[in-house]
Amino acid sequence: HATGPGGLNRMAAAAQYNIGRCYELRWAAADDLRSDEAQQDARDAMRAYELAFERSHELDGSAANNLGAMLMWQGRPEEAQHWFSRACDLDPADTLARANLRIAARENRGLRPRTAGGRVVR
Repeated sequence: HATGPGGLNRMAAAAQYNIGRCYELRWAAADDLRSDEAQQDARDAMRAYELAFERSHELDGSAANNLGAMLMWQGRPEEAQHWFSRACDLDPADTLARANLRIAARENRGLRPRTAGGRVVR
């Protein structure tokens, strides 16, 4: 079965993650990232990653990291830092999430990159 502990539905979470990737790739391929259509793709990608994270019972670090990346592209580093922190808490060895967290912290007026659990990321 695709259902794990606590009713975790891995197939639904994975499907939602893949939907997010499709919207993200379509957004990235747009000729004008500021067009209404491209902005809608970005919003749809972010929503899909949020749903993937929720459906994974908040265990999908990749969805958290990708949502953070989309938020960075939207000029929202403070919100992005939150999601990168979540990804780092879920997988402290995720070098991409750690690098993204450092970048977001720097964009947030030099705040120290901390995970949601309070650890400083180096």
